[in-house]
Amino acid sequence: MVFGVFGGRAGAREGLMETMWYAAPDSLDAAFYFAAEEYLTTRFSKEGRVLLLWRTEPGVMLGVNQAAEAEVDLAEAERLGVSLTRRSSGGGAIFTDPGTLLFTVILPFRIGEDDAKRLEREYVAGPIVRVLNQMGVPARCEGRNDITVDGKKVSGLAQYARGGRLCTHGSLLYDADLDTLARVLRPDAQKTASKSVRSVRARVANL
Repeated sequence: MVFGVFGGRAGAREGLMETMWYAAPDSLDAAFYFAAEEYLTTRFSKEGRVLLLWRTEPGVMLGVNQAAEAEVDLAEAERLGVSLTRRSSGGGAIFTDPGTLLFTVILPFRIGEDDAKRLEREYVAGPIVRVLNQMGVPARCEGRNDITVDGKKVSGLAQYARGGRLCTHGSLLYDADLDTLARVLRPDAQKTASKSVRSVRARVANL
């Protein structure tokens, strides 16, 4: 993993250093990145911010409390060579592959004082939406932690706090295999029945 430093102002929040560490790894193993997140969150600098950009082989990432058999067609995932990995944050299962850009932002965090969702909007979701808008993409923040374009999800975010640090990570679909995504992810049957929710394939889109 290669590390570097961004100079300049780190933002308006008092107490943040005026630098950001960034990592440029070359692995496609999701488990490696979750281990790297854990290390950077609990063992790395407690003051500076960290940005990690990464991609993976085809895989499904499960939220910390999810049951794999309820979220994934396990037989189809095995047949297609799609791996399963569990992350430390909550939220739903997501499919990622080399056509998905994944990102991690790690910030100092004071439990009981800082607002995790505000930090997510200010330092992660907000900047992504602004950049996409500047590129002519009508992206917007929607729901608890989604970024959508024309009503379709292109990005989802999740968080966890540990040891005075807040880890926010997410995915950005730009050339993902949406057919494989639809084959391995199981939509919430109860939600589909009660709210007429569209299929997984119809609710997501590539940039």
